[in-house]
Amino acid sequence: MLAVVKTPHTEVRIEGLISRSILDALKAEYGDGLIIEDDDEVADIAQETALYRRIIADTTPGEMLAALRWQRQMTQVGLAKMAGISPQNLSAMERGKRAIGWKMARKLAAALNVPPEKILVPAQR
Repeated sequence: MLAVVKTPHTEVRIEGLISRSILDALKAEYGDGLIIEDDDEVADIAQETALYRRIIADTTPGEMLAALRWQRQMTQVGLAKMAGISPQNLSAMERGKRAIGWKMARKLAAALNVPPEKILVPAQR
């Protein structure tokens, strides 16, 4: 998320989730001069590009799984525990040494809070 104040020009970049109290404090300090740019909007635009679709089409389910886990700042051990599998199995899936079927994708997706298609089907990402 990027928060920009028009005058005086101030930028605040926050990676990950921002707490409501921080956002409220920025709004209280800068009022109508505060502009919030949400990364989700940028991600939505990026997904419409041909380059994005080509990159995603070449991404394996294991690579996507690792990227989703990394994006959520989860360890393999943490995700494995949430999904009810061993860290060794998760590691093998991320490295492409073990297949990810629909049943496993549903477990992992539930732990990552994404639809299982996000892991398995490039066209639906």
